[in-house]
Amino acid sequence: MHRIFAETRNINGEYFLIPESDQFHMGKVLRFKEGEVFEAVVDNTLYELLYVSNDTAKIISFSKIQVESKPNINLFFSILKGDKTEFVLQKCSEIGVNNFYPMITLRTIPNISGKEEAKRDRWQKIVDDASKQSKSIFIPKVHIPINITDVFSHIYRNDFSIVPYENEKSYTIKEALNTYRGGDINIIIGPEGGFEDIEIKTLIRAGVKSVSLGDKILRAETASMVALVNVKYGLEL
Repeated sequence: MHRIFAETRNINGEYFLIPESDQFHMGKVLRFKEGEVFEAVVDNTLYELLYVSNDTAKIISFSKIQVESKPNINLFFSILKGDKTEFVLQKCSEIGVNNFYPMITLRTIPNISGKEEAKRDRWQKIVDDASKQSKSIFIPKVHIPINITDVFSHIYRNDFSIVPYENEKSYTIKEALNTYRGGDINIIIGPEGGFEDIEIKTLIRAGVKSVSLGDKILRAETASMVALVNVKYGLEL
């Protein structure tokens, strides 16, 4: 069943006003017909809806979503070449991330200077679509790209923070998770070519744990997914 996300202002008595951002996709791409059923997440409520017209649906039923108390998972990742950044956003939204922080590091190749907000808006749409497709109960937030030196403004003393590093040969995510005592989980991923030594040393001095992802050198986009899956599996999230 198709799922969208909306706000309380879209509820009008027994009717539901379909957000403008979904009207074209549902009407022209998915070719919804009158009487078809879809669902919408509004805050912590799931609505079952009957399609009436391009902009209107009728509420069939609704129920509260049981939201478990889970830590936020924040992915800090270097902006990648081509469509690789979009790939990371899409797949990690499906796996489960709360916040994306695209980063500019010393070895980041794409130059998005002056285009940060436009890029963020495009990336947010990709995350929105991935969340709908995977039937998530929330949409992750894509933040304005930051410099790697600004990472420390977004991680805190009680957080659990890791950085996969190719020169880390023994300390695994599983071992690092044994030290987890609550708080947000921050995963920091470098660019093609990896972090510069000074970046890794600065992260480690700030309390970020350097971890190994195994004996193979992974692509940056692969490392994001592998690290995320390991964390979620290790903490049963």
